[in-house]
Amino acid sequence: ILHVSGDHDLAKRVLRLYVQIVQKARETGTVDTEGHDTHDASATDTDALWVYTLVQGARMLCRVPKTVQDVHEAGKLVELARRKSKDMDDEMISRVELAEGIYQSVLALYGELSFVPMEVPLNKKHFIENNPTTRSALLSSAVRTLSRSVERHPTSSSFFHLALCLARAIPERDLERAVGL
Repeated sequence: ILHVSGDHDLAKRVLRLYVQIVQKARETGTVDTEGHDTHDASATDTDALWVYTLVQGARMLCRVPKTVQDVHEAGKLVELARRKSKDMDDEMISRVELAEGIYQSVLALYGELSFVPMEVPLNKKHFIENNPTTRSALLSSAVRTLSRSVERHPTSSSFFHLALCLARAIPERDLERAVGL
């Protein structure tokens, strides 16, 4: 709600606080010999809610990255969601793959970052432009990830982001498929 209302900084702070609190609460649980968490499930959010929040948080950070830290933090949230979603249904795995594809495409579009202190707001001069090797590799990876997301559980958002990636100048470029989505 905070992000939608325009208070991006407060939304990021609340997301960071939520992730820290839930991670600590989950760390205090016990794990049985099969690797399943056996602590009181009512003490923390369900796994599905945890993964959903991580995915939405990563997407929020990718929507309007203001600092280098935002971009890297989105990647960390996607990784946390991926680890926890392995045993979930196709819809949740698809959401994680969608967030990962969005994250990869944001990295590809911005290019490689030159050295910038973490708290400095980003602008175009902080990015190294014209690095086709890195950009095309990241976009190709995003196309594969978004294609898996569409195959698992098709949504309008996954089709949209896949079409955007397919329209970019990469070896997998397929404008007819992008328009057909």
